[in-house]
Amino acid sequence: MSKKVIIFSIGILILGVFIFLVAYFLNFKYLFAGINRCGGNGRLDWGEDCDTTVSEADYINSPYAKDLDGDGDVDSVDYNIMKRACSDECKFACPPSDPHFADINKGCYQPEGSSDPCQKGVWACDYHTGKVKCLDVYSQETEGYEDYHIGGQIYDYCCKDGGSALPGMTFEIVRGPSGNFKCDEVCRKIGKICIGVGLRDVDNTHCTYITHNIGNTCQLTVNLTSANCTYTFTGGTGFCDETTDTPTWSMGSNETACYCK
Repeated sequence: MSKKVIIFSIGILILGVFIFLVAYFLNFKYLFAGINRCGGNGRLDWGEDCDTTVSEADYINSPYAKDLDGDGDVDSVDYNIMKRACSDECKFACPPSDPHFADINKGCYQPEGSSDPCQKGVWACDYHTGKVKCLDVYSQETEGYEDYHIGGQIYDYCCKDGGSALPGMTFEIVRGPSGNFKCDEVCRKIGKICIGVGLRDVDNTHCTYITHNIGNTCQLTVNLTSANCTYTFTGGTGFCDETTDTPTWSMGSNETACYCK
């Protein structure tokens, strides 16, 4: 073998080693030291289930993001499931095979330890057991849900007392989508749970949904039937007009709005 060939071969070898080392420190090292990927690199890498430092926009646009709630797309709901179920090792603390994994962050009833059928909790990943449970994250501090803690219970007030507490409360009134919906699904999209249902005139139309269209005015008492957060409603238009506030809402039969907190 000539001297030139030997020198060329050594050069190729050195170049290959250099490229490997650069790649290793930039990304490949994560394949061998997964825990380091959770140190705040701000992206979801190959081989990771999750990374709490990833922004919502970057997660949704990542080729490694997954449809965690099973609705056919990757959106903010999937991002929030990912953040709430992520361990320090960039792995899910609760397995996606858990029967309630897709429900994470959705409101639920009778959280662990409650004897009140109207008390609300949240489907949450219990880091200690590795299972998704309906937990009271409002009155009890819960790992991963510290920002939910308010020092007291929350209820579906339409279930508990016919909604008498709702007129004096603050919450967000949100319309559901077209087609069938549950209000805990609607509220989860904005990081809240359903505490009641009704129209925008909270004093007079709480805990109701539309079943008639007499006078084309949705909020007339004669047009409404009692309901709570457990019901399945149907969003639509053209049945009657809700004129309590502006803009006017053209609403469908069997529709209501969700009270989210």
